Amino acid sequence: KDMSSGGFMEYNSREWKFNIGGIYVGDDFQSDLGFIRRNDIVTLNPAATRIFYPAGSKINTHTLEVRGSSTWSPDLDFQYTDGMVDFEYQIAFRDQSKIEMALNHRYTYLLDDFDPTGSEDGTPLPAFSEYNYTKFDFTYESDNRKDFSFVARADVGEFFNGYKYSLTSDFRFRVQPYFTASFRSSLNYIDLPDPYPTEAVWFVGPKVEITFSKNLFWSTFIQFNSQDEDFSINSRLQWRFRPLSDLYVVYNDNYKTTPFSPGYRALIVKFTYWINI
Repeated sequence: KDMSSGGFMEYNSREWKFNIGGIYVGDDFQSDLGFIRRNDIVTLNPAATRIFYPAGSKINTHTLEVRGSSTWSPDLDFQYTDGMVDFEYQIAFRDQSKIEMALNHRYTYLLDDFDPTGSEDGTPLPAFSEYNYTKFDFTYESDNRKDFSFVARADVGEFFNGYKYSLTSDFRFRVQPYFTASFRSSLNYIDLPDPYPTEAVWFVGPKVEITFSKNLFWSTFIQFNSQDEDFSINSRLQWRFRPLSDLYVVYNDNYKTTPFSPGYRALIVKFTYWINI
């Protein structure tokens, strides 16, 4: 049980694409060069895609895709713990904008008590309970070659034993090659029946990047997460004084918002130098 393995196989033509992958992670497996999100699993991931190329149209391609994923726990007599089936339809226009519609079905068997809202005092869903839930999502992505572009997404549907409604957006503006600004935001409203909690979870993340020259760059990222009641700032100055050799000066500042109080501050200096022998 101290080993892991995996495999992947794909067939790809102009109109068809088939692939299948599998992963095994033993219950005692440890990664000395990284981390493992979950032990004691066997996972199988098949997918099939069909691409259409309409002639004389503003549409570049239509794509139909179906993906699946199934996970079992060997140490629990191969208990089926997670399942996914996704049906997706994507339209790619010749101006590089895209529309995607998807129907997603999930199965979850909880191995521990779990609160989907992440609240501190909410009643968690009990361990060893199972849930089947389905949602629909719609995504529009504009032409990202333009100076102003955006991605907008809406999700609605079931979530465990309740419902979830989500709105996500990402706006980007750039003045090449000197300036880039983006603003990411998301709202997830999770509505579970009594006695389980109902929660609105916000995320806001603006980012600014400035290029002073070919060798000097500055970026600042601000993030607010209502679920963790966390507000943080990350600002980084990068000086590339020779190829593949950099000096970074990074400032991190973090606060808790309820009540508003300092979390931690850090000033970090990182130096990399490429030795070309």
